[in-house]
Amino acid sequence: MIDPRESINCKPGTLVKLRTGEIGRVRQILAVLDFHPLGTKVNLDDENETEGRVDEVIGPKINGEQNSVTEFPDEGLTIEYKGSFSVPLGTDEEIKIKYNLPNDNAIKYKIKELKDILRFSVMKTIAAFANTDGGTLYIGIKDRTKEILGLDEDYKENNCDSDGLITEIQNKMRKIFGDSYGGAILSILEMKTYEGNTNSGKKEYLKIRVKAVKNHPLSLKVDGIIKGEKIKIPKFYYRTSNGSEELPVSDFYETHWPEHSAKYN
Repeated sequence: MIDPRESINCKPGTLVKLRTGEIGRVRQILAVLDFHPLGTKVNLDDENETEGRVDEVIGPKINGEQNSVTEFPDEGLTIEYKGSFSVPLGTDEEIKIKYNLPNDNAIKYKIKELKDILRFSVMKTIAAFANTDGGTLYIGIKDRTKEILGLDEDYKENNCDSDGLITEIQNKMRKIFGDSYGGAILSILEMKTYEGNTNSGKKEYLKIRVKAVKNHPLSLKVDGIIKGEKIKIPKFYYRTSNGSEELPVSDFYETHWPEHSAKYN
């Protein structure tokens, strides 16, 4: 079933059924965000330009092209793509050349470092979405080209299937966001794998939908040392059209968070 909550599945010309029962082809998408839990808001191509939220996507667009889960929106304020959760793109030789590494030990060390960076980057994006207007993170899809790379390498790296990968990401969130947030972190997320068509067959990708937090900002807890003592230092991120940006703690609470709180409370 095509997800009616995704605006990309409700393009003009698509035959849909509204929650109020009317059936017709979409004239215009009225939704501001790419996802809404109650269905994409549209108006129909009828004499009354009937407005409502889509309950079911019935048929293809007028030109006969099927709605496709492999059509993806452009990256921006509420959309980001990552090729992998934990596996650097490219072969060992490509990594060696890219980073001018001298030997196999240097390659192994660099790959381990890149894996940590990738995992941290996913957490950073989730926090930035949560601290701004929410958003959708796709994993297993290359940015810019939006080529579906799949999750096979992540499954191998973590010795898991799709459910296991979701669990692995959840465990990473608990660790890096801190125990104080507990289940509250998971309550703002929806994670699910989908299949997309590629030239080499179907490949799975992961979609993480993040809701905006209301009462408390989401911060990443990273290791630090102050006066010789190991502590956890909070890092705060917010979303811009160019990606996820860090703000110093004082700036975050003085500028960004008051505006965010006023919007969502």
